[in-house]
Amino acid sequence: MKHVLTIPMRLMSEANTHQHWRKKYERNKRQTNGVRLVWSSQCPSVAIPCRVCLVRTGPRKLDSDNLVYAFKAIRDEVGALIRPGLVAGQADADGQGIEWSYGQEIGLYGIRIEIEHDQPLYRDGKALC
Repeated sequence: MKHVLTIPMRLMSEANTHQHWRKKYERNKRQTNGVRLVWSSQCPSVAIPCRVCLVRTGPRKLDSDNLVYAFKAIRDEVGALIRPGLVAGQADADGQGIEWSYGQEIGLYGIRIEIEHDQPLYRDGKALC
């Protein structure tokens, strides 16, 4: 099963911004609130293990290390939404059933979150796998 969430948001590389900590905090808060808003409106239920691809669209491409760093707050929030028992920042750890990948496209500013997972089998409300 595949879920695709699209958010019209400009994503900047945090690695090259030398700003006051409060500006960074507010930008990260806007990003996580945007993810949470779209997630709650589309209500995807995701089974672990899953694959998450974070795609940035913009007029220019970022280099690979800046791309990963730009998605830091969004990756933390998506991980926390998929694994709700853990704190944001810990739920996205590698080896915990979530496989992360990143991509870029040329176009208008925005981000796309693609989540793929196998449909679990249920009987009497309990998962069989």
